[in-house]
Amino acid sequence: GDIWLSMPLVVCRYIGLLFLHYRLSTHYDVSHISEITQIGALVPIALIAGVAALGVVCFVRGRRMTAFCIGWFAITFLPTSNLVPTVAMMTDRYMHIPSVGFAVLLAMALTYPARRTDKDGRSAVRLLALLPAVVVILLFSTLTILRNADWRDTETRFRRPLPVNPRSDRQT
Repeated sequence: GDIWLSMPLVVCRYIGLLFLHYRLSTHYDVSHISEITQIGALVPIALIAGVAALGVVCFVRGRRMTAFCIGWFAITFLPTSNLVPTVAMMTDRYMHIPSVGFAVLLAMALTYPARRTDKDGRSAVRLLALLPAVVVILLFSTLTILRNADWRDTETRFRRPLPVNPRSDRQT
């Protein structure tokens, strides 16, 4: 029971990590929620319901790509959602495939100003409108390169999560 109640909070933590790549770890300590009336259960459930409703509204209004990206995230997350409980409730590798939906949505949002700019030949304005996308690409590329060092060898792979989750040495 508490695993299923805890998973909405885990989903919200994953979504937060997609926006803020801070204190990443191969394993995370997860607070277990034992009652649906706890704030740690209610708020995440409401947020997830809101995102699901947004996906439906986008689909109905013809914003198929946005709806697809939200659906992609949800469907590809299901195998790791602990509907059938597993050992690890939260680990970065569970988000590799679902994060594709987020990445496409982010790309659509960042290139929107350039796509909406007049197409009358003002290429400088279009290039300027793409600047936020370039900044995010450079930032995420840098973070990826830095994160690769965490996988250098077995010792590093198990030592790096300790500051984020001191119990990670007991998890697989």
